[in-house]
Amino acid sequence: SNGASISGNTATEFGGAVAAFGIEEIFLESGASIANNTALKSGGAFAVQSISNFSIHNASLSGNTAQLHYGGAVFVTEIFNLTVSAGSRISNNTALRGG
Repeated sequence: SNGASISGNTATEFGGAVAAFGIEEIFLESGASIANNTALKSGGAFAVQSISNFSIHNASLSGNTAQLHYGGAVFVTEIFNLTVSAGSRISNNTALRGG
């Protein structure tokens, strides 16, 4: 948050920038930028399982890649609430199989 940046990371399986399992919340806000991260399998930027809230407010996810599976920017399973608000930008993310 507050202009933070996570970029240029690589994961051999899931979540190029962040892989999180069984957590309560993730908030991206205030100009945060998650860009140009790569996961070999799923979740170019984020791979998240069993989460209550994932919120993106005035943040950017761009240029992230999932090389073999799903979720160029975000791969999420078992989620209760996903919020993307005005001012957020999710663009130019790629995944071989979708998302």
